[in-house]
Amino acid sequence: MIMFFRGINAKDGTSKETNEKDVITPAEDIYPISKSNIRYLSWVPAEQWDYRMLHYLLDKNTKQKKVIRYEITRVAYGIEDGDVFVLYEIERPDNKFCYPMFYIDTKPGSKFKLYQLARVLNKKPFENKP
Repeated sequence: MIMFFRGINAKDGTSKETNEKDVITPAEDIYPISKSNIRYLSWVPAEQWDYRMLHYLLDKNTKQKKVIRYEITRVAYGIEDGDVFVLYEIERPDNKFCYPMFYIDTKPGSKFKLYQLARVLNKKPFENKP
């Protein structure tokens, strides 16, 4: 007699189900927009959480306290060499945009530290796919 309990075959101890954490989703499926070796999620409108997160990241990455006048318009997440980053689209008082990039999840041996300001782009790196 063979008994089944929660998908496990009692006779030989093998599982008939696939555990969700064992399934690896390719980066192409999660981050659909590609630009060179960097993959992005689509831009989304900024929310209150994004303002708080940016203030936290700026405090962590700058030694001096200063007042920065800006407006966060959109936010996008992406992945580069296995490291996950957040990219902010910031409108400055002169109506120009800049794009600071912070790494929020780094793998062991990464060249970037967790929550490190990686770079600030002056040109929009990508636009959402239509």
